[in-house]
Formats: sequence, structure tokens, C-alpha cells
Amino acid sequence: MLTHELGGVLMGRVVAYKVAALAQAEEERAKKLQQAEESAASFKAEVEKVRDWLKEDK
Repeated sequence: MLTHELGGVLMGRVVAYKVAALAQAEEERAKKLQQAEESAASFKAEVEKVRDWLKEDK
């Protein structure tokens, strides 16, 4: 009986650890996605500046 209960506790800890690891991975993925979106927006703004500059130059 005690061994079965200890196995259940251990399994619960393993599951909790796995859930925490998955949550952390999801947070990191979301952070990288946010950084990529910000970088893309910055690049788009720079392209627009160059495009406007070229239009003015003509």
C-alpha cells in the first residue's frame, strides 16, 4: 500500500514538473514570437522611410 501511494506521489511530481516545463517553453516561444513581430514592424518602418525618401528624390 505504501509503495503504491509513494508511486502516486512520484507520478504527480513528474507530471507537475512536465507541466511546468511545458509552460516555460510556451512562455519562451511567445516571447520570441513577440520579439520577431517587433523586429518585423521595425524593418517595415525602415522600408517605408526608404520608399518615401526615394519618392521625394524623383
